[in-house]
Amino acid sequence: MTRQVRVVSASRYVIELIPMFADGGHHHIPVIDEERTLAGIITQTDLVKALSRAIGAGREA
Repeated sequence: MTRQVRVVSASRYVIELIPMFADGGHHHIPVIDEERTLAGIITQTDLVKALSRAIGAGREA
């Protein structure tokens, strides 16, 4: 378990989260809004789905 909780801004690009999941050993990361309140959680599965959709959309173009 981690003592310091890492959070990300809701305005952050999904692609920027890859190092946090890959190198940081995180499986889920809390997402905060402008008031620094919890807006949700992003998981590794969410990240893979988003990247898969982005890659798939690029192939259709």
